[in-house]
Amino acid sequence: MATTPVLLTRPRPESQRFAAALGVPCEISPLLRIEFTGLAAPEAAALLFTSANGVGAWVAGGGATGLPVWCVGTRTAVAAREAGFEVRGIARDADALVASVPDDAPSLLRVRGEHARGCVARRLADRGLRMEEAVMYRARALPLTDRARALAVSGPVVAPIFSPRSAQLLSGAWPQGMLPHLKVVAMSGAVAAALPVAPVAVAARPDAAAMREATLAALGC
Repeated sequence: MATTPVLLTRPRPESQRFAAALGVPCEISPLLRIEFTGLAAPEAAALLFTSANGVGAWVAGGGATGLPVWCVGTRTAVAAREAGFEVRGIARDADALVASVPDDAPSLLRVRGEHARGCVARRLADRGLRMEEAVMYRARALPLTDRARALAVSGPVVAPIFSPRSAQLLSGAWPQGMLPHLKVVAMSGAVAAALPVAPVAVAARPDAAAMREATLAALGC
């Protein structure tokens, strides 16, 4: 049984899923809240989804389903299938997505948030594909809860961090002088580079399963 507290900072639904997968007690203090922009979904022949939030935003905007889509991550692909899309490809990250979309793909629209990484649209356009983007959701920054701040002050805390933006927000939110207590498990090298301290571990792959394995290892489970 883990004795070191675990702090989860993803939006609440994602944190709750990860906590259930870990199977250990966790303190959930989201540093981000996903909000749809309210933009009406434009017409599209095919879509790129780099997160399940994009799927939700597209559907909320009244966008057509049944379209061919390429996704980053199995969770995104599951959300797309459940919404009625035809999933043509699943990539592990943005680089793999750019490499995997075929040259004969239909005109593409990337549904993304205000903060996006990977230059996916530009790189696909450079390959000669027809490419547009629609910003349909945003991630609103939130402070740490009082309970999370108390944990930070009381001793070591293991914090799985999934994105560079979350790493930057955690850096600003963590109580001053308490950085030695922060034991981060980073999803990738890019996440590690955005942290205020060196991570105790970097996941073997940029996915939830590898993050679970790395987090449990950091806890000694």
